[in-house]
Amino acid sequence: MKPLIEIINKHKSKIGKTLLGLSVGTIIYAGALGLLPRVYGEERENNDLITNSSSIIMDDIGHSIQTNKAVFYDLGENVEMTYKITNLGNEDANFFFPTGQQYDFLVEKKIEPSMQFPQLKITEPVCPAEDVYSKIWRWSDDKFFIQTITTFVLSPNESKEFNVIWPQIDDKGEKIKLDDISSTGTYKISGILPTFESDIPISKYITITK
Repeated sequence: MKPLIEIINKHKSKIGKTLLGLSVGTIIYAGALGLLPRVYGEERENNDLITNSSSIIMDDIGHSIQTNKAVFYDLGENVEMTYKITNLGNEDANFFFPTGQQYDFLVEKKIEPSMQFPQLKITEPVCPAEDVYSKIWRWSDDKFFIQTITTFVLSPNESKEFNVIWPQIDDKGEKIKLDDISSTGTYKISGILPTFESDIPISKYITITK
């Protein structure tokens, strides 16, 4: 367990002037990161009737990301995203942030081999050693946040949810177009907790079809 003062010393360049006026008695504990992935969901004929989520537990804090549909979305359809954190421990959990931003959402598109190397004119499926994703949209990109330390506390078994709708636009604010062949396919949806220690991400995947 590490007190806030250790986190502050480690991230001075990131925190900057926001530390002015911070009480020495202010304490936050952040544990080492231990990942225990769990995935929930099931297949049903009517995709509208079921949601799908992915979750991890990190130092007695549960993180989950959920969308309003299990997997499949039509091109142009709103994607409703919920990022939820839950205190699974027996003591209050304190969360400190270097700015007013306390959550974020990131949408990335899986880059298929034919998109990575169009000059090769690949016609057969290729299985890369690791999937490659490209940023499409980030919720915080067009937001401004107060430049001072903010915090919230979760009691044992208490949860906090953040809800955002991705209207299938890119980072320029333009709608993904039907005639863009690269618009359909697999997308990675991530919820992020931008604490002092790190930007903790939790992701799940959806598929956009025409």
